[in-house]
Amino acid sequence: MKGQSEDVEPALDEAPLSQHVLNLVASGLCDSRDGLREFLLSSFTGEKKWKGQAGEFDRRLDNAVGICIHGDLMDESAGGVLKATDLGRAAAVKGVTVDTAIKLASFAKRHKDAETPVHLLDVLAVLNRTEDGMDVYFNLSTKEHESGMYLNLLRDGKHHRGGRNGAGVGHNCAVRLATGCVMLSFRQF
Repeated sequence: MKGQSEDVEPALDEAPLSQHVLNLVASGLCDSRDGLREFLLSSFTGEKKWKGQAGEFDRRLDNAVGICIHGDLMDESAGGVLKATDLGRAAAVKGVTVDTAIKLASFAKRHKDAETPVHLLDVLAVLNRTEDGMDVYFNLSTKEHESGMYLNLLRDGKHHRGGRNGAGVGHNCAVRLATGCVMLSFRQF
């Protein structure tokens, strides 16, 4: 190799610490605050960025664990053992951010006893206000956009029909993500 190699930048500090906490606990790699601390500080990011600010890192780690516990994504036993809830495991497996999972679970809790079913547009509106929802973009042709066909299907509740193998508008990834998390949340609470 000729020349100098490019510097490698620590990547873990780019995502919220609560995301790493949930993923590590849900995967079973860590089951305590001390285990999380040891694991994260032994990472490349830990070596380069976090070890020099141990007090600040400990405060951030406690905050991240607290966010996951208060968001019903994890539980902590009296002995300090951390365990992901069903919702936390689903969020980790699906790659849903902690913030999105908490917002969808909150939405589900508010509507779990509703007399009428939650409309798909309401679920999509909640999802659209999350970081995960803002990252999803569906490109429509001009003809599709101007026809209003998809919006009409959603309004009419016909999102479960049409398309290949019976899959319609309601089976794109955003809808599956939203309804999957919300349905899990309804069952959990």
